[in-house]
Amino acid sequence: MSTVTISDLAPIVLPEAPGLWPLAPGWWLLIVLVLALIVTMSLMVIKQRQFWRIKHLALTKVQATEQVGEINQLLKQVAIHYYGANRVAALQGQSWTDFINQGLNNDLKTLNNQINQHLYHRDNNHYLEQFKHIASTWLKQLDKKAFREAKHA
Repeated sequence: MSTVTISDLAPIVLPEAPGLWPLAPGWWLLIVLVLALIVTMSLMVIKQRQFWRIKHLALTKVQATEQVGEINQLLKQVAIHYYGANRVAALQGQSWTDFINQGLNNDLKTLNNQINQHLYHRDNNHYLEQFKHIASTWLKQLDKKAFREAKHA
């Protein structure tokens, strides 16, 4: 029998430390879920911005408009966009005024009633600044809660 000495033994070789790659299945699942969440949130933000784009454009256009009738027409277009043509398109006169008044306080409701009585007269432009204020207030109060309530009404 031969005797084995320590110098005859092969050196100890440590195994390679485990690396980060390839990732474990749990990490892949987490990555997929995070990416899906990012994509979903991005799409929701884009959709939200597109939905409110008309409102912001209308607010800008109201301030640039110089005719009361044009502002009224602009409000009608915005209302049709958000509330639907079947609910808004046929409104005119007092029913249209009542529709706009739903989002206004009592002082503005009274003023809006006065303006809409003179809407189709030639000399209605002395109401221009007041009607711009009413239109801006109505546009600013538009929110999704109002649309949900309107759908159930």
